[in-house]
Amino acid sequence: MKVYEDCSSFEVDTEKLKPRGWARRPKHGEQYGKKYIAEFAYDIEELFNVGKSDSEKKLNARTMLERLRRKYPKRYTLPSETTLKQEISKLFDKQKKNTSKETASGDNNNRSYAKFPEIYANAFKRYMKEVEDASTIKPKEAYDKLVEDYTDENGRLPSDFPSYKQGTSKFSGMKTSYRKQLLKEIL
Repeated sequence: MKVYEDCSSFEVDTEKLKPRGWARRPKHGEQYGKKYIAEFAYDIEELFNVGKSDSEKKLNARTMLERLRRKYPKRYTLPSETTLKQEISKLFDKQKKNTSKETASGDNNNRSYAKFPEIYANAFKRYMKEVEDASTIKPKEAYDKLVEDYTDENGRLPSDFPSYKQGTSKFSGMKTSYRKQLLKEIL
């Protein structure tokens, strides 16, 4: 056969071959990178915010992907549903952090907890002064005394009255600082 005879002397030019490993694929999840999703970040956030303002218009990842396909009909590389779910989760977390800081204390002063009412803190200080050794008072006892003092004749507490957990942890913190102060005075 003539074709076989022609090919028998053929040699592959090794200089033109690519080095070993040139066609390796990136690891799972690293195919497109952060820049890839950054192109769509504004659109994703916009779609998310539509649902934030009106809960009936909330979109899941699949619907967001369909909207992105309509917006970019000739685009081949769109984020996957999984990537969109991750971005939605990030936006939810971001939203939670922002709202908890703003609403917990009524103002946005980067405090993620409500300020303990000063009137009750002063009452705790009074209880500590009444006793010879304030370190012997248990937080539960102090809270019970606070409830007893601030309960009105109908058995109701004021609207800004701290919960059991808030009261006991506040008293516990005050007691710790009282002990530290005593140690400084002794030393």
